[in-house]
Amino acid sequence: MPRLGIGLPVHNGERYLPSVLDCLRRQTFTDFVVTVCDNASTDATARIVRAVAAEDPRFRYVRNETNIGAPGNFNRVFALSDAELYAWVAADDEYDPAYFQRCVELLDQRPDAIGAFTKVRLIDEAGTPLGVPDELIRLDDPDPAVRFGDLASFRHSCFSVFGVYRRAAIARTRGLLPFWNADRVLLAELALQGPVAVYPAPLYRNRQHTSRLTSRAARRDIRDYTSEPAPRALTWYYASQLWKAIQAADLDEAQRRRLQRAFAGWTVQNPGKLARSAVRGALESARDLRPVRRGGAAISGGMGLSWATLELASALPSGLGF
Repeated sequence: MPRLGIGLPVHNGERYLPSVLDCLRRQTFTDFVVTVCDNASTDATARIVRAVAAEDPRFRYVRNETNIGAPGNFNRVFALSDAELYAWVAADDEYDPAYFQRCVELLDQRPDAIGAFTKVRLIDEAGTPLGVPDELIRLDDPDPAVRFGDLASFRHSCFSVFGVYRRAAIARTRGLLPFWNADRVLLAELALQGPVAVYPAPLYRNRQHTSRLTSRAARRDIRDYTSEPAPRALTWYYASQLWKAIQAADLDEAQRRRLQRAFAGWTVQNPGKLARSAVRGALESARDLRPVRRGGAAISGGMGLSWATLELASALPSGLGF
């Protein structure tokens, strides 16, 4: 069995697929298998991947006949691997030939680490370097409260979701949940388990372009991304999932208290987002409660209460400023 499983979830990725597949084929670390999980693409994705798989037995192609949403595809491609180590790759990014070699070496040197990553270089649509961002995220800090606080924040771009992780650590998370910003929850759940070692050179190249999913964060796009209705009061829903992650983590009481304080600090740092989210959720609930006339009878337009409000009410203790 190959030591490293690489999952490439994709939907209509023909533009950059040849580039990322070439990057993977040129890796100096070769003990891997790549599973491309095609989320019902309608472009040339299937043809491109099948051509590579015909030449290189380390590549295999799997297709969803219907679009199961980005989170569903992300989770499915992970479930198709049972390798010791695992990495997701994006269909539009690039990787230095030494990327996986350096990450695996770090994991071999650091039995305490649950994952490994490198510095990041941003590139444009043509692959031209744009710079090396310094997001000051302490992935390798020994304190889980510090790691959790940084990764739960909104001051980073979730690049490290494309690191190399011990498969067992990913399996202990809830995977990618079906809502916008769920990648932050996944990274926070990983951070609760252990540090991520970081190689100091930028071997991962993240492409910035107008068609990238993460740049289309308008609310109308969220249902297309998840294949499910977006939670109301989204920031509150996000907060409830962070709290659930803390409660489910395997921690001693001192660590749990530090994490609860870190969570309280997160709420203090994001009052505007929480307030806007609450107002939006209330307006949507009020809209759904507005009676609708059908056949001369007034019928309620929906349940009215936000699932985010219910989640948060059930998950959070009193005394945290909510």
